[in-house]
Amino acid sequence: MKPGIVVNIRVNPRDCMTVADLASRDKLAVEGMSFSSAVSLVFSALCQAAREMGAAPERSGFEFSEMMKMFSGTDRQRKLDITNAVTNAGSEFKVRAINMPLGSAIKRFNEGTAKPARTPAQLKAEAKMRELFAQREAAPDSWNEASERELERTIAIAAGDLVPPEG
Repeated sequence: MKPGIVVNIRVNPRDCMTVADLASRDKLAVEGMSFSSAVSLVFSALCQAAREMGAAPERSGFEFSEMMKMFSGTDRQRKLDITNAVTNAGSEFKVRAINMPLGSAIKRFNEGTAKPARTPAQLKAEAKMRELFAQREAAPDSWNEASERELERTIAIAAGDLVPPEG
């Protein structure tokens, strides 16, 4: 028996396209894979990103049973009512984004609404960020965790969320 829990979910069309976009963008090996396996792979990649960004802790697994208790105890009819309400809403059902530590900095930078007074460190970080993005696109196979951490830090500096030490 494999570890984990088997779930049956309906993925709305908007999220289906996002799964395909993320699988293509990050060059995940999904060709020939079932869509449900691709959803599982992309979900795992997003969970790992959340852990790496500090939005979710790394866990040993010993907490599993205790943490899963929050999904038991509700009567079956109540669960079905909630599921039906979400399913009936279809693509109209919108969930709020999970708060990720660097998410706001990246969003502000991408929207061009970063803080107006640009410091020399921010200007330098913007140039470095463009360089790192180009490196990631040009040689994705050589991109590693250290490169990703450097990019995240550079984005935070460019957005004004992190002030680098002087020197």
